[in-house]
Amino acid sequence: MGNTQSSSSVGIELEFLIAAQVGREPLNVPPRFLNSRGKPIIVPHGKSVSETIKSRVEEVIEAAIEKHKGDRVVSSIAEVNADVNAYHLRNYLNWDVKRDMSVTLPDNLLNDPVMSRYQWQDLELATPAFFATEKSWEEIHRVVTALNENFWVFCPESTGLHVHYGRGKHWMNVSHLSNLAAFLYAADPIITQMHPEHRHGEESIWCKSNRLYSILAHGVRKEQATQYIYDNAGEVKPISVPDNESDRPDPEPKRSRRKSSQFVSIFPRGYLEGYTFDQEHFNMTFPNFITGRSRAQEGGEVSEPVGIVSAAEELFSATHPNVISLLMGYAVYVRMAYNFTAYDFTSYRRVEESLDGPRETQPRRTIEFRQATGTVDPDEVLAQGKVAVRLCEIAGTKSKEDLWKMILDFAQAETHPTWYDVFDLLLELDLVDEARVIQRQMAKYRGIEIIDEDRGFARGPPPERPKGWAKFKATMRSLLSASDRRERALLKVTEPYRQRIRELDREIHKMLVDMGTEGIPPA
Repeated sequence: MGNTQSSSSVGIELEFLIAAQVGREPLNVPPRFLNSRGKPIIVPHGKSVSETIKSRVEEVIEAAIEKHKGDRVVSSIAEVNADVNAYHLRNYLNWDVKRDMSVTLPDNLLNDPVMSRYQWQDLELATPAFFATEKSWEEIHRVVTALNENFWVFCPESTGLHVHYGRGKHWMNVSHLSNLAAFLYAADPIITQMHPEHRHGEESIWCKSNRLYSILAHGVRKEQATQYIYDNAGEVKPISVPDNESDRPDPEPKRSRRKSSQFVSIFPRGYLEGYTFDQEHFNMTFPNFITGRSRAQEGGEVSEPVGIVSAAEELFSATHPNVISLLMGYAVYVRMAYNFTAYDFTSYRRVEESLDGPRETQPRRTIEFRQATGTVDPDEVLAQGKVAVRLCEIAGTKSKEDLWKMILDFAQAETHPTWYDVFDLLLELDLVDEARVIQRQMAKYRGIEIIDEDRGFARGPPPERPKGWAKFKATMRSLLSASDRRERALLKVTEPYRQRIRELDREIHKMLVDMGTEGIPPA
């Protein structure tokens, strides 16, 4: 997917760890970096590790993008100062390197004798605000490639990849926003299939499912959301009235991917896992602004998330960005898998002022995709970015009837997983190349080796042993060994006695024969 001109804009935030070494003492190379072209950053004794890392990363980025810059939404501070609609982009003119304390080295690596000899610093790298053109994607690819070629970088499970979609300097119009919210709410259980479990399981508190835990999922209607905003921020006037078509097409039978596309998935429909609904979490996150108390405190009847079709109808008919943002939001944590907080009543169409004029930091105007796992693979970074942009563009360009067809597919797949999956979605969006990259990423996390990508052949991981299998084997081996030793010792002690018994048996038998009496045969 690519174009030379675009009104869509994109920004990407990468989170990762980078290695540094104080001094030049020879150290062992960690196994994961044995074939790496990069090296740890050498920090001279007495110098700041953080400042040295930041400086080196910025140098590498500047070299990578020289004469290869993408299409920036704003290209100079003068352009920002001349246009009030550009104030919010002041900090997104250039690549931004900063710390991210949420990124940590896992315990198993922290205790590793080789890895622990190095300093692993958390970093967040944010791109400039780009128009979504091929030149922009190329710049992002060049920078991520340069990171791998110059440094030791990797992404533990504590990292994420965040993609921001916007419309250049401007706000999205309410029709596009309502379409996108309905589309993403419905597609959420499908899209999450391409992310590893740690990004959509219980521990993923910073990218919770809009479909399962948003305010809308709890059954709050647009009228209630409008009243809440009115009570807290003043009158909420409709900006436009999106079409709310009551006649919806039926889901259409799906052909097999093998026949309908050049892409062949190694994952059959129904194989890929999505969310596991947490009833207790759902009950505890009932939006308090409706009742003043949580559902658990009320002791009310346990409920379930509102259905996809009903929720989509509610969002399609919403008439103000503040209402859409509130319905797609979360009663507990600020950010969900698809973050619409730029359009809430505290940020939307506001310019934050100080005594000296507009503040340097202004609210963003983007929708944020938060659920992708951290990666420093340049192809994976671009694939995730292009998927997010394409999803947003489809919501703004497809007819309501075509969107309804897709939403009904998503609803059908929620209860019938063999109907439709994430690869059907990617192919419907004409993202064949991105589907290949994402499939490789998914296979990597599952320990699957792709043998022939064009024909869809793969080799699965070895069968998983039951939990504690290794300990069980060691214990049994020890017991059997001990038993064998005891048996040999017993035989050694009793052998003389058994030998004497056999001799007595033979002597008695001989006596009976001599007496002419049949006896028992000798032992």
